[in-house]
Parts: sequence; C-alpha cells; structure tokens
Amino acid sequence: MPFIGAIRVARRAGILVDLGFCCLAALGLSRIRSPHIAAAVCVLAMGVVYFEAFPLRLSASPLSMVCAEPNYAFARSQGIRTFGEQIESGEPHPVRTMHRVQAAACGIRTSTGQSGITPPLIAAVDDALASLPDRAAHAWLWDAGIHWVMLRGSPVWRRTRVQRLGGHVQRVLEAPSGTFVELARPEIRSLEPPATIEGERVTGLRADCAAPVICPSLVDGDDRTRWSSEHAQTGTETITLRFLDQPVRGLQWNARGFGAELPRGLRLEYVGANGAYQRWGTFAAISPAVLGRRPGRSSIAFSLPTITTGTIRITQIGRTNSIPLSATEIEVIRAR
Repeated sequence: MPFIGAIRVARRAGILVDLGFCCLAALGLSRIRSPHIAAAVCVLAMGVVYFEAFPLRLSASPLSMVCAEPNYAFARSQGIRTFGEQIESGEPHPVRTMHRVQAAACGIRTSTGQSGITPPLIAAVDDALASLPDRAAHAWLWDAGIHWVMLRGSPVWRRTRVQRLGGHVQRVLEAPSGTFVELARPEIRSLEPPATIEGERVTGLRADCAAPVICPSLVDGDDRTRWSSEHAQTGTETITLRFLDQPVRGLQWNARGFGAELPRGLRLEYVGANGAYQRWGTFAAISPAVLGRRPGRSSIAFSLPTITTGTIRITQIGRTNSIPLSATEIEVIRAR
C-alpha cells in the first residue's frame, strides 16, 4: 500500500481491520433491498468511521470541553500548553492512551501518550527528561520546545527530583497531584547541523572502535549496514578513521532509519604534523530538530577548517539515559 511505511505499526493493523469491515459491510449492504434502509445504514456507518478515525475532534464538542484530569486542568489554567512528563514508575499503555485523550480535551501537548509531540521525538524527549540535569539534555529539551516538565509521582520523589535539577530550575508550581517545573534558559544552545555536505568523499577508509567485528560497516559504502554501541550514549564512545594523508574539510554521519540514535554531541580530532591529536571541532549539543528531519535517512554533516591528515578520532560526548549510538556510514569530505 502506498505510504504504508510512514504509518505506525499499530495503526497499520487497524487499517487492515477497517478494510476487512468495509468489505463485510459492502457485502451486507448489497443484500438490503430497500433503498431507504440502505441509505440509513450508509449514513450510520460513515458516522461510526468518522468518530473512530478522528477521536480528537470530540474535544470540540460541548460534552468534552471539560478538562477532567486535575494536573492538565492546572496546566491550562497557568497557560502551560506544552510540557514533558516524567513519571516515577512506568504506566501501562491503556493509561498512556487515556492521558492522550485527556490532554486533547485540555488542549495541551505532552510527551505522555503522544498527544501532539512529533512521533520521532517521543522516545528522545522521555530519554532527555530522564537525563536531566545533564547540560546538553537541558539544551536539547529547550530547543525541542519543552520548557516545562511535569513530575508525576509521590511527594517525596517529586521533591527529590526538583532538588536534583538544582540550577536548571526557573520556577516550581505545585499541581493537585504533580509538580510543574519551569526550566531555566540553558547555559548552552544546541546546534542544528545540515543533513549533508556536497563534495568528493575520501575512499579507502578504515575504522577502529570498541566493537571490531562490526566496525567495518561504518565505512563499507553501504548505508544499509548498521553499527551500534548497543548501550546508552555515555560520552566516551570513540571511533578512529584512518586513510592516506590528504586535505579534508568535513565529515558526515549517516544513521539511515535510526535518527533517534544520532550522537548527542561530538568532539573531532586529527593527527597533525607532529604526530599528536589536535582539536578539529567540538559540538556539545546537537539539536533535536535533526531527528526525523529526513524520514528513513537521518544524517548530520559538519563543514570544518581544511586540514591535512590521515587519522581522525571521533568521540561522542553527549549522554542519553537509554538510547544507543548508531551509524550506518561515516564519510570524510575531501578538500578541493
């Protein structure tokens, strides 16, 4: 089916079920002799499909204008319309779905239940919330439009979490059964690098990393093969690229189909004429805007001062709570 790859797996199953029901309905409708009854059944069926496919439109009806969830009602009363939620313990999927409906009725956007937060960012937002008070995670959330965090859990846990955030807190508001924390303006801002760089690629690359068996997939010229750290980004992952000495001016990191697992920060170094590593470029926080920017093929690229070298060391300096680091191909751009 066209565009089926852009739809979430659960919804794909729903589409197939709906298609089956449509076939059965058509078969049943063909057996109704009275045109009046057939017309009534058609209208009823269209109404059912409408309200099943567009549940959020119910929030515009008088029956659902009441914002029933106390914390969401409090947020709306304070003018807080977008925030991330951090929960003391995990919630089952039906509860998260209920929160999605409640958030829609309240006219707010929250990371819990996928109510309005862009799908490629959902897991990354939750991960960044859990990574606070990390400076890069703070900057990442701010640039993703998440300036408020709602803490849902026991009073002791909420107080402990607020204390842990320390200087990252601008204001704290107590809701009926939660705590809203306004994040202060971050000390650093995230960088949104371009997706690609035009230019000739260096050939004959060799890669060294902590997983020597799969390291060659980083430079095999095929972005369908994937290298992964297999653990959360810790800020210590290192990849070394070796090639014949030549002038180079940039680097491109490809992560086809794994945009959420792009590095959160990078430090690039090269071996100079004296045989020692020298700094080439440092990117402390990479913007959340790069996640899902190019569906199916996520990449980030860096234009850097031209250097002559045969060895480049790439160190991932960001941190995540659970999301690993992935790459399908790393390319070095040759200088003209």
